[in-house]
Amino acid sequence: MTVTPALDADQDALRDAFGAFFAKESAPERVRAAEPLGFDARLWSRLAALGVPDLATGGQTSLADLTVLAEEFGRHLVPVPLVESLVAVRALERAGGGT
Repeated sequence: MTVTPALDADQDALRDAFGAFFAKESAPERVRAAEPLGFDARLWSRLAALGVPDLATGGQTSLADLTVLAEEFGRHLVPVPLVESLVAVRALERAGGGT
């Protein structure tokens, strides 16, 4: 049996906001259009404009919050390297490389 920890109000809001965003922005047609490259530059630009890659910097976003985001990302076909980017940014920051 898997025990899922309860989310706090901010994590619930994060899940709901990004769930709606990914559902809207990852329509099957859009995913198919990105298939040749496996990457949707316009979607990545939208995520960057929302500050999503920066969530992994500065220690202001907990790993639990990033996990909520990653779980919501995983529920949709989203043709961008979100999780990889968050991990790389966090690792570079911790190693003193900055962003």
